Amino acid sequence: MNVLGKYVILDGKKLLRLFWIIILLSFAVWLISIIISPNGHQLDLFFLRTGDFWADASNVTGLVSERDPYHNARVGIGLGNANQPPLTYICYFLLACVSIIPDNSYLNYYYQPMWTMLFVIILCVTMIMIFEICVRQFPVEFYFDALLIGASICFSYPMIFSIERGNNVIVSALMVSVFVFYYDNNIKWKKEIALICLAIASGMKISPAILGILLVYKKDWSAVCRLALYDTLFFIGPFVFLKGGINNLFQMIHNLNLWFTTYVSYNEGTGFVASYVKYIRFFYDCRYISDTSYKILTVLKSEVSFILLLGAFHFEEKWKCVFNVILVLLVLPTTSAAYCLLYLIPFTVLFLNS
Repeated sequence: MNVLGKYVILDGKKLLRLFWIIILLSFAVWLISIIISPNGHQLDLFFLRTGDFWADASNVTGLVSERDPYHNARVGIGLGNANQPPLTYICYFLLACVSIIPDNSYLNYYYQPMWTMLFVIILCVTMIMIFEICVRQFPVEFYFDALLIGASICFSYPMIFSIERGNNVIVSALMVSVFVFYYDNNIKWKKEIALICLAIASGMKISPAILGILLVYKKDWSAVCRLALYDTLFFIGPFVFLKGGINNLFQMIHNLNLWFTTYVSYNEGTGFVASYVKYIRFFYDCRYISDTSYKILTVLKSEVSFILLLGAFHFEEKWKCVFNVILVLLVLPTTSAAYCLLYLIPFTVLFLNS
């Protein structure tokens, strides 16, 4: 039995090392390539080849600078861009308070030292916390590999892409990871923090709320009720700090509808429709799909998501159950950019740790 356990540990270490070796070597090759040719093909990893650097952060800061983000149509597609949950705007309002509103473009927040310094600090602290919480999930005998797995996550494509975008999905992914790791923990305070973290993630991005179904699978109805209370606090509460108060909820829904209408055939990211468009573009040189095909795919992705959630009931292993739910989180939304792959962090750690 001890011999069998020894072989299992050795095979586990081989799998862990294969994972971090591939990721870190890939990053090294990319880094060397972009140093050799700064404007080469490797720059395509970023949205618009960094032509929209940190736009997700600077634009949101500008939208909330006057505490009336849902009626601010200065960015891109107008009100359709002002669709973030209020907690996101409240967080960025703190950055707006230490900055002067740029006259010509919100992207120019990048050139304001205080804004840039604080934002860099936030990014660094968040990445360190993601690294630390991932490493802590592994047994002591895997510590060396755990360190490099944490490093590989921090240097992975979705992480680098998210940093370039300046998107708060990094914070949301951290909160989701805390929830997934500890929602079933026997220590009460850790479990409570996990519930609060999911509420914060949902208050920033909405879609992570679907992970609450993991509590339903465990029939932990008390935790479900507390999570609902926290969700209300972090989703509805922040409206109070904006001009117009709770009335902004209806404007946010209106703006979301404008967004979905604009990107009805969105062809980038991890979504079900986007993945199909990538497939037909690769094989048939077709960039967009017809309205009929889109409607069919919309029904199909809903059915696939339902099957994934239903199937998760039958898994005893935690990583399999989590994987099904996170897949729904990725494929179901109409728009799910590449940085949403960060939500796979807790699944990846659970799988490698299994």
